[in-house]
This record gives sequence, C-alpha cells and structure tokens, in this order.
Amino acid sequence: MTSTAYQAGRYARQAARGLDTCPRYGITPEARVEVAEWRRGWNDQDREMAAKRPAKRNAK
Repeated sequence: MTSTAYQAGRYARQAARGLDTCPRYGITPEARVEVAEWRRGWNDQDREMAAKRPAKRNAK
C-alpha cells in the first residue's frame, strides 16, 4: 500500500491539491508510514513541477 500512497500524493499535487489535504489513514504506526509516503509523493511531484517552471525575472 505504501507505493499506492506515494502515487496518490503525486496525483494530488498534479491536481493542485494542497499538502493539507493529506488523507488520514488511521492511528496505527503503519498508518503513519502511509501518511509519510503520501507527503513524500506530494513533495517529490512539487519539486519536479517547480523545476519545470521558468525562472522569474526581476521587474526592474
């Protein structure tokens, strides 16, 4: 399930959902791993998207 949570986090970022929309999988230690994987997927996708954006230039 961990790879599923990771991919779900990536899809959430592609859909412009915020990091605060992370699902609550449960209260067990295993569930916390799922949440961490979702956030890792979200952050990885965010980094990839940021790298593709053109650099902003100074307005002056």
